[in-house]
Amino acid sequence: MTPIEAWSGKKPSAKHLRVFGSICYVHIPTEKRHKLEEKTEKGIFLGYSTQSKGYRIYNLKTKKLIISRDVEFDEDAMWNWDEEKVERQSVMIPKETPPQQQQEEGTDQAEMERRSQQAPGSPRRHHHQKRLRKKPAKKDKASQ
Repeated sequence: MTPIEAWSGKKPSAKHLRVFGSICYVHIPTEKRHKLEEKTEKGIFLGYSTQSKGYRIYNLKTKKLIISRDVEFDEDAMWNWDEEKVERQSVMIPKETPPQQQQEEGTDQAEMERRSQQAPGSPRRHHHQKRLRKKPAKKDKASQ
């Protein structure tokens, strides 16, 4: 439990925190670019600015440190300084499997085998009755 959580009774949010060193894209305002130029520049997230509300970004194109609020983050990508290129990092999170449920009485063995062959998490198929449609009313010859 954090001190803030103990004082307020609510768990603090960490949604605003970003991964240090991840690739990000800084938005270029329309006033500073022409119609066909790129709208973003690639950079590396270095932290949070202490002077203003914004992120500290190392611009890979200009090789300068900039501070910007309009940033899109790609936290699955990192910059390889040796090869000077972007590398993707995939993190595998193991999926928890629910404990085996006991077979219910009256459940058919064939039904249990069919369920076990389905991929976990796949939706069950339900068979719906055919819907009855009303036949269109016949037009009177007088109304034509």
